[in-house]
Amino acid sequence: MPFDSILGHRIPVRILRSMLKTGQIPHAFIFSGVDGIGKRTTAVSFVKALNCLEMEDDFCDRCLSCQKVNRLVHPDIFFVEPEKNVLRIEQVRAFQRDISFKPLEAKKKAVIIDQAEKLNSNAANCLLKTLEEPPEDTVLILVVAGSTAGMLPTILSRCQRICFAPLPGEDIFQFLSKNGVEKAKAGLITNHAYGSIKRANILIESDFLNRRNEIAGLLSGISPGSFDSIFELSSILNCDNSTLFLIFEFLQTWYRDMLLLKEGLSESLLYNRDITESIRDAAENETRDGIIKKIKRIQWLQSNLLMNMDVQMGLESALMQTN
Repeated sequence: MPFDSILGHRIPVRILRSMLKTGQIPHAFIFSGVDGIGKRTTAVSFVKALNCLEMEDDFCDRCLSCQKVNRLVHPDIFFVEPEKNVLRIEQVRAFQRDISFKPLEAKKKAVIIDQAEKLNSNAANCLLKTLEEPPEDTVLILVVAGSTAGMLPTILSRCQRICFAPLPGEDIFQFLSKNGVEKAKAGLITNHAYGSIKRANILIESDFLNRRNEIAGLLSGISPGSFDSIFELSSILNCDNSTLFLIFEFLQTWYRDMLLLKEGLSESLLYNRDITESIRDAAENETRDGIIKKIKRIQWLQSNLLMNMDVQMGLESALMQTN
């Protein structure tokens, strides 16, 4: 799969190919952007291009080097992923030992650190030592899902930043159509993929879009003091951990859309334009301050999902927020 087959990301790919042509390769990169848009795929592609045996500023995906990278068995290419949602110092020290030697086969060794924003403080400080004194024949790529705000400024300053934008809707729709998704469903998924192929695939595999309509119907029926309805809805929302993050995202967009309607803004700005009437009905039972409190509470719950919390109780608390 050469660079031309990467979906979207023309500017990042152009930058990387220019580096390959000139041979001016930074020792470390940060690939940043929302989750599931192709940052890791591009990182792997770049590593293959660095070491391809047949091409100079691209990769053939056929040679022995490319095939070894594809099978994750290349002795000079290292992939690091979070363990239990954290990147630990032991993982950093392990690849630091590996890159301290000359390459066995590759032109350049490479380390791809996926979800690098999950480096804990010890691991981040340990990594900083390598970034300050990088081996000449090694490239590090830190793949970041979302914001880099929580990362050490000293790490950020030592890496070449390449930003990846969410994929355009036409690219998502084209991807879905090529994979046999019916046109109407592909359009609906595209609207809720938010530029992420990963998210689009999850929506294909799950029944969330159908459940979304059910959830919207229950939300629109909530009125002040309707605690039984809130308890019922919270129980339904908490029944499937695999799509819980989608539920929290939908709740945020639901109340965000409601707030826009309260402010008298255009319906064209809504995320959930296909269920505008349900949102408008629900807005009649909400105040502006109550909506804002709900959004903040839902955001807090989503950011703390990994804590050992009672999700159903948290949802009940969020949905009961008033003035």
